[in-house]
Amino acid sequence: MHVVEKSKETTSEELVKKAIKHKENEGNPKDIYWVIYDRESVAAQSHDKHLRARKLAKDNNIEIALSNICIEYWFLLHFEYTPTDYNSCADLLNRSKFKKLLADKGIDNYDKGFVYLFNKLQENNGIKKALTHAQRITEQALNKAEPGKESPCYLNPYTDVHELLIDMKNFVDSKDSVRTSRANIDMQVVLIEMAQFIDLKDGVVKSKP
Repeated sequence: MHVVEKSKETTSEELVKKAIKHKENEGNPKDIYWVIYDRESVAAQSHDKHLRARKLAKDNNIEIALSNICIEYWFLLHFEYTPTDYNSCADLLNRSKFKKLLADKGIDNYDKGFVYLFNKLQENNGIKKALTHAQRITEQALNKAEPGKESPCYLNPYTDVHELLIDMKNFVDSKDSVRTSRANIDMQVVLIEMAQFIDLKDGVVKSKP
């Protein structure tokens, strides 16, 4: 499994194209490629740009994990469930309880690159909460979507980063991608299996012994 790492490319299309290039040059038939990025504000990236990126990814068997409006929404779900929509990352940081929740854990100046951020997020069953909350948000967003606007770039709030984590485990267990069986996700079973797959103490992903 390959996750396209942080790069100089910033738009959804550029990131997908980078994954395609890596797949063509270095991939093999068993590789699964995921690109993770934020929806960001409509002013920053139009719906059309996101739709083009998603079609490009689909045509090249690339998976996308998207957070609307930003990855901080996925982080926030490690603490609480919230259906509040935000129009930008700055809006989320200003209006949500995210920074206060981090401050309660000793992080007063938030930086998504903070080396111990994941450790803080996974405390008090944070990963389990995020998986459950994200699945709930995803289902609600898709159920409420307007006809013709089911693509994640239209859905706010929305995040499917949890499906990447589930797929990492499925890959290790030689199971089909969660994207081929989304309707059959049993979160209680997933949580039990993920607890065996993710080392909640060290915050690392590992295969079962």
